[in-house]
Order: sequence, then C-alpha cells, then structure tokens
Amino acid sequence: MVTMLTIRFSGLQEQILQRMVESGVAQTKSEAIRMSLFNLAGELGLLDDKAIVEFLRKEISKTPRSAQEILSQVERIKHETITR
Repeated sequence: MVTMLTIRFSGLQEQILQRMVESGVAQTKSEAIRMSLFNLAGELGLLDDKAIVEFLRKEISKTPRSAQEILSQVERIKHETITR
C-alpha cells in the first residue's frame, strides 16, 4: 500500500527538513519525514526495535551506501537523539 500526501511546510518545520538534508541525515525531505515518523513511532512505543531494524535493512538495501556511510549516519542520529 502506498499513500501519497501533499503537505506544505514552512518556518521552523521547513528549516528542520532542510537541515536534515543538508547535513546528510536524509537524502531528501521526503526521506527525512519518513525517518522522523519512524523515530516518533519508536519513542511512543508504537513500533518495537525489531520492526525498526527490519525497515532500516530494507531501506539501506535500496540505496547503495558504504558501510562507513551507514555507520556515520547511525552515529549522527544517535548523537542527535541523545543530546535532545
């Protein structure tokens, strides 16, 4: 199932999406939104760690990235999550 949405972001929300892309956390704003949704679902207990890891494995296999790139992104996300 695929859901297509048109959502307009402005102000701080737009800045956050842009920073996620510019810093390399996400390749696109759409990817940043999807990542954020999974992060929120995990924090709220709506997804368990196993489901999140499975999703990440599938996503990683779609875009060719080196192991170093993946580890770098994971560490960056960990750091951002921990320092909140």
